[in-house]
This record gives sequence, structure tokens and C-alpha cells, in this order.
Amino acid sequence: KLFHATADDLRSPKNWHPLGKFLCVKGVVFFTWWQSLGIFFLKANGIIGGLGNWDADEVANGLQDYLICVEMLGFAVAHGITFTEKEYLPAGYGDHADEDGMGRHF
Repeated sequence: KLFHATADDLRSPKNWHPLGKFLCVKGVVFFTWWQSLGIFFLKANGIIGGLGNWDADEVANGLQDYLICVEMLGFAVAHGITFTEKEYLPAGYGDHADEDGMGRHF
């Protein structure tokens, strides 16, 4: 409901692409929450058990931590695409490349 209530305000006078930003932020929160819930149920049903010197709790926590680290790579790429710096540059900035073709980045 929050997205629908603010979507028009975020599209005018400049389109800030609110849907992509909303999905990126909510994706991190909800994906990791559902994942932790799934790992909890796997551990509770005995599918995730002890391994070596680790008990089931340590294995579940280690698995959760590892998966979050791997997932954050994907979410970082999605955030880099969705939250670009180009939206915040002044109009016309970067339209003309320098003579060496490097633009204004260097």
C-alpha cells in the first residue's frame, strides 16, 4: 500500500523508478527472512544436523551466514543497476565526451 500511495509522487517531476528500488530493498529483507525460516524448519525436522565438531545450531547459523554472503553479491548488482548515480546528475552532464573519449569521469 505504501508503494501505491507514493508511486505517483516518485514519478513526477522526475521518474525515480520507484518499483525497482522498492523491490531491491524489500527483496533483501524478505528473501533473507524467508530463507532463515526455511533453514529453521530444516533444522527442526532433523534435515540439518551436526557436522564434525559443529552441532545443528552452528551448522544452521553457518549455512545462513554463508547464503547471505552469496546472495548479497546478487543484491549488490541489482542495487547498482537500480540506484544509479545518473539520476542525481544535473541535466546535460556527461553528454559531451572529452577528446580522449573518457568523458568527465577522469
